[in-house]
Amino acid sequence: MKFFSKAGSAARALALLLILLMLLPSFIACQFGSNNNLEEVGKVGKYSVPYEEFYFLAQSHYDAVKDSYKDDPEGLEKEVWRYVNENIISNYVTLTLCEESGLIYDEEALNEEIDKRIELIIAYEFNGDEDKYLEELEKKNCTEHYARFIEGVDILYSQLADRYKKDGLIPNTDKKNVEYIKNNFIHTCHLKIFVNPGESKKVKREKAEEALSKLNSGDYSSVTEMMGPIYNEDIT
Repeated sequence: MKFFSKAGSAARALALLLILLMLLPSFIACQFGSNNNLEEVGKVGKYSVPYEEFYFLAQSHYDAVKDSYKDDPEGLEKEVWRYVNENIISNYVTLTLCEESGLIYDEEALNEEIDKRIELIIAYEFNGDEDKYLEELEKKNCTEHYARFIEGVDILYSQLADRYKKDGLIPNTDKKNVEYIKNNFIHTCHLKIFVNPGESKKVKREKAEEALSKLNSGDYSSVTEMMGPIYNEDIT
């Protein structure tokens, strides 16, 4: 889970202007060629957004949701546009926060650690077959360069918590972290009611509505009191 302690920095980063110079209709008709993969199509703050990043995010989400928007091409375009904006911005929010703490994205300096991560992915997910790994990237409209970039961003992000601890921005012990979370995070409780194969959705919905009704009527003082076997089906 990504955790930003420097709320002000995150807010400033999220407010950075994202300008994509390509239109989705023209993008969808484009070919994904090596000649233009690194061509700049926009900026998030000072960061350039390469075509390969825009293409991967837009095409992957387009393929995932297109069947849900068969009769709504305008809705499809808006949904893909929303997804692309949110995900591109999140990458550069991370880089902005890292840079503010002195963690600079340097592709050459990160190469060795990125290599190790990619080798582990190939070993565990593709049985050591690099060709299969590259085929999977191509199938997902992702370049090897962009896959390495994402790993590099994640490496920097993994170092950010340690940097925050060192700078005193977040607690540096488990006990202090628990106390910090108790005092600064919003806490929620929930009941899980599953619809397993062969079970009736209607019956399960009635069970959920009954639990909500009893909570609202004061039969239980909190969700915690309802965590027994009558309503809650989450046994983890």
